[in-house]
Amino acid sequence: MAATERNGNSMGFSLVEILVSITVSTILLGILFTVCIRVENLTGRISEDLEKRTSLRMAPLLLSRWIKEAGMNLNVPGDEYLQAAGSEVRVKSDRTGNDGLPDGDTEDSFEDIRIRTINNELKIRSGNGTYQPFLRGISTLSASRQGRELLSLELESGENRAGAGQTYRIKAMLRLWNDRPNLFPKEIK
Repeated sequence: MAATERNGNSMGFSLVEILVSITVSTILLGILFTVCIRVENLTGRISEDLEKRTSLRMAPLLLSRWIKEAGMNLNVPGDEYLQAAGSEVRVKSDRTGNDGLPDGDTEDSFEDIRIRTINNELKIRSGNGTYQPFLRGISTLSASRQGRELLSLELESGENRAGAGQTYRIKAMLRLWNDRPNLFPKEIK
């Protein structure tokens, strides 16, 4: 809006012109603010969805690192080295001892672990420690043994913050193995 002139003197803007421009600016800023909030919410949901998918894809790979080495512990009965029932997996694997060889016990770090879901997080516990999160966005872990050599895992992603959204599932079968079986245990069971 232009300033008006009378007798060569600049009068500036009228009060009505200023109020109209403030009103229009406020409406435009309100619309812009609303659009920004919607975009932020949308990007948050997309980010959560992407995190859920990535966690589900990574979970079998990460879990196999711990679980597969528990298999074939020659001196441990099958039900003791791997317990998979419902929503928790417990793995006992004699991985290290003196000089890097198995030592016949499962007292070292990450030789007796438990894996389960708590509050939309996959968590792991070593020995008598506490559960520590290692993957977010996973609400359900179902595990069952399929004989001595196979473990069936089913993972499900949880709902997003708003309680809505897509739920994803992944199934995996792990063949249990141990690249360093208990060659020299302290005592043979």
